[in-house]
Amino acid sequence: NMSKKYTSDLFVKNGGTDSEFLMADGSVSSGGDLTLVNTITVSTRDFILSDKNKNLQNSGQVVLTLQDNDTTGFPVGTQIYLTKADASDFSIFGSGVTINSVDGALNLREQWSGAVLLQTDIDVWNFNGDITN
Repeated sequence: NMSKKYTSDLFVKNGGTDSEFLMADGSVSSGGDLTLVNTITVSTRDFILSDKNKNLQNSGQVVLTLQDNDTTGFPVGTQIYLTKADASDFSIFGSGVTINSVDGALNLREQWSGAVLLQTDIDVWNFNGDITN
């Protein structure tokens, strides 16, 4: 029943702690699993499992590659947020995966653009946000 509203106070009173987060899917995540921002300072790297539920932002030109599920093991439902924190190019690429986006766009558009990757099935991702070709 989605009509019941849960607040952080209700969550803590019912067994959760103030260092845990109630996720949208109903699961509980400890504070250690969430990092607000992870700045990427290398020009190329693969997405890694610890990127799940994080906001990755660039510092300089960055290309991030999504490898197939046999390589990374992301669970379906994984979300990864991206922020273009400077004027340098920030792009994603897929290897063995399908990335669905408007017009095949794989680049964040301009400084402070944001986007999200959502894994909708094994090796299938949606890429939505302020993106361009």
